[in-house]
Amino acid sequence: MGGFMNSLTEVFIKVLDMSMAATWMMLAVALLRALLKKAPRSLICLMWALTAVRLLCPLSFRSIFSLVPSFSPTDRVIARTAESVISPAAVPSPSPSPSLPAVTNAPQAAASTVNLTEILAVIWLAGVVATLICAAVSYVRLRKKVAMTAPLEGNILLCDSVSSPFILGVIRPKIYLPSDMDGEKRELVLAHERAHLARKDHLLKPAAFAALALHWFNPLCWLSYALLCRDIEIACDERVIKDLGSDKKCAYSQALLDCSAPRRTAAACPIAFGEVGVKERVKNILNYKKPAFWLVISAVVVCVAAAVCLLTDPAGVRLDKMTDFAGTDGAFDDISSITVAYEGKTFTVSDEAAVKSATDALKKIRIHKSPIDGSTPENRPSYLTVCINHVNGTDTLFCFGKDLAEMYECGYFKESYSHRVVSPKEVEKFIDALAGCEVTEGGIIYDKTYYSDTVNDGKVNSTPSFKLDKDGKFEFSPGFLSSYLGIGSYRFDGVRLTLKTDDGKYIIALRAEGAAFRYYAADSSPEDVLKDGTVFN
Repeated sequence: MGGFMNSLTEVFIKVLDMSMAATWMMLAVALLRALLKKAPRSLICLMWALTAVRLLCPLSFRSIFSLVPSFSPTDRVIARTAESVISPAAVPSPSPSPSLPAVTNAPQAAASTVNLTEILAVIWLAGVVATLICAAVSYVRLRKKVAMTAPLEGNILLCDSVSSPFILGVIRPKIYLPSDMDGEKRELVLAHERAHLARKDHLLKPAAFAALALHWFNPLCWLSYALLCRDIEIACDERVIKDLGSDKKCAYSQALLDCSAPRRTAAACPIAFGEVGVKERVKNILNYKKPAFWLVISAVVVCVAAAVCLLTDPAGVRLDKMTDFAGTDGAFDDISSITVAYEGKTFTVSDEAAVKSATDALKKIRIHKSPIDGSTPENRPSYLTVCINHVNGTDTLFCFGKDLAEMYECGYFKESYSHRVVSPKEVEKFIDALAGCEVTEGGIIYDKTYYSDTVNDGKVNSTPSFKLDKDGKFEFSPGFLSSYLGIGSYRFDGVRLTLKTDDGKYIIALRAEGAAFRYYAADSSPEDVLKDGTVFN
């Protein structure tokens, strides 16, 4: 059951992402539909078809021209869910392990109860099933209604039980006509239905309905489906008038009025002649004029531009090209080792070949340049923390959130920004590049007093120290002769250790270096509480 729920949740999250990405396309097509009233309606139908592809296809192309926002609310849903199930206490100390583990499919932090995402995934699945069942019931009823028919010619059938013409079927579509329809009206109706078949509308409408069923929770999908049904009818009307001539406008409009039928609820079939937007269609028929060549070309250019910008996802920026991201300028120069906190363990890789392989993989990770969050990362658990240690003693941090879909800047208690990762698989490749390498393990030793190797103000008896316990609490002393004893909470993600006293007097930022910790003044408050670079053992 757990495996099924995990798979269902992954599919649901993917559908949410697809729905949000396609929302911009749906809004753009609706706007173009209003602006390009004089353009051929078949062009708008093509845009709706591309929108259906965006809604149904889990794969997407990336482009520097993409206007789709990089923000994805599903990332925030995952992050908030993670906060509810991951304890804010310190990451447990590592168990002995000779090498970094290979990447796993999901973080090991698990909830003992069903989370909100799983509940929403079940509701989504129920909605999909209900929508498809309603469509299937409607189809079966219609099939029974037209069980008794008489062939006219080819795929055209006459039926006593229908009052309006329609097309039914996907693989072998049939045209159904009322038995009492004859003469010029029949020819005009058949011209319309044949136009549907020539345009492959009997395939487009079921595909669009499948997208509607998959994204039933998105109101824009229902609006888009309704507009598509209108547009494919208008496109066929325009094609018939273009082929038969303007002198058939009145007769064709009268046939449309005579065959008008009550509007059905949204369904994949049939394609009915007089069911959708009869008033609008008659008005469009009577006012139809062949569009000017320049108008057609202009409309095509606008639609192509919209498709390129909204059917593609942002390409993102490689980490080694993201020079304005905090701390990344020169991040890949003169690297001595790489420290990684992953799955509750801390490892340091110093072998030259392994460092080069891991660095090359890290450079290729792409992120969206526009930040998606500007709050403090204090409550954002870091699933993977990468610390690049440089020869000159400085370092650069890259921190990745749950599911490796988000990267944020360092500093637990200072405002920083989150950036969405373009492809979490690129982060997995970095982890896999370290798998099997010889590593040095590090981590917290609880209830041990860590002493600095540098005295303050030249006084040996003022050596600062701190002690950590398993409950996420600490004690800090500026020195043996100081009467101050700082007590507070700490956070440790495997690389960064941040101590924050309850009285708000000190924020002390340290980085793990094997079994020791180094003090960083720039991330601390006040910065001069200790000498920058002080090492605690």
